[in-house]
Parts: sequence; C-alpha cells; structure tokens
Amino acid sequence: MKRLALSTILLVASALLASGCVYKMNIQQGNYLVAESVSQLKEGMTRSQVRFLLGTPMVPDAFDNSRWDYYYFFSSRQYKQPLKRRLTVYFEDERVQRYENQGVPTQTDLQQLERDLRKAMYAEFPHLAAIDQITPADIAGVRELAAREIKTDNAKLLPTVTDFYMTNPIARASAIMAECSQMQMGLKQAAE
Repeated sequence: MKRLALSTILLVASALLASGCVYKMNIQQGNYLVAESVSQLKEGMTRSQVRFLLGTPMVPDAFDNSRWDYYYFFSSRQYKQPLKRRLTVYFEDERVQRYENQGVPTQTDLQQLERDLRKAMYAEFPHLAAIDQITPADIAGVRELAAREIKTDNAKLLPTVTDFYMTNPIARASAIMAECSQMQMGLKQAAE
C-alpha cells in the first residue's frame, strides 16, 4: 500500500514538473512591414511601386482585386496577447486610392516613441542629457602638468616591432615572408 502511494505521489510530482518545462515556440506569420517602407506609401502610387516598397501580400484576395491586405501575426510567451497588425491598400485604376493602417508603425510613430523614451530616460537619469554637451573644464590641472619639470635622457626612440614581416598570422605562415624576415635581420642574403 505504501509502495503504491509513493509511486503515485512520484508520478504526480513528475507530471507537474514536466508540464512546466514545455517549450512554447514563437509563431510569426504574414508580412512583416518596416516603418520606413510604410511611411513612404502614398496615394497615387502604382501597384508595381507598392509591390516594390512593401512586397507581395501573403494572402491575396481572390474576389476583390482592388484591395491588398498585408497581415502580420506574432505570438510569443513574452506577450499576453498576440501582436496583430494589418495594412490594407485600396486601388482604383491601378493606383493607390487610399490605405488603412491598423497597428503597423510608421516612421513618425518611431520618432515620437524615441522622443518619449529619451524624455523619460533624461527624467530618470539627468546626467545622460549632458552626454553630447561640452562643459568648460578646469584649466588648473593642465597648467600644473605644464609647470612640472620632466627629465628625459637623450636615448633614441626605438620601434616596438622589430620584425614587421611577422606581425600577422598569414605572414608567419608564409615561407617567403620568413625569408624576408631573415634577410631583414641580416641572417640571410638575397638570392640574385
């Protein structure tokens, strides 16, 4: 009896633990549209211009040739609700008559988002607002360094690399470069 109860408890515990270890894959479907491309969409463009700019719609409408729908769907564990976007382009006489944007970001949306993000960031961390600004420095430290007496000997400055033929792996692997290196160091004479 104890053995049956113990095995039942272990089975239930392992089932509970295993149910939390299920990998849920991200699902992405449809046309992913870039904000720069959507911002360039204008009324009066031809079908070929729209196709070049946004690509071919994934789901063409078989019954209404005057309308192109660009759908995008993204589902992930990170989001409670799946991300759904739709851009519908209406054509009249082979030109864009109008378009409806439902959730697809445009360049102005991204610019506004960047401004809002910077404003919130600068409010939280004011020192970040001064990154691109030059503030006057105290010159006293520079004058102090200039007033110090620096003693040097008259030794020549020597290059740190003595064998420049062997400074990279390709040159080190080359027999010709090894020969050039030996000639430079005076270990070998050039063949005539």
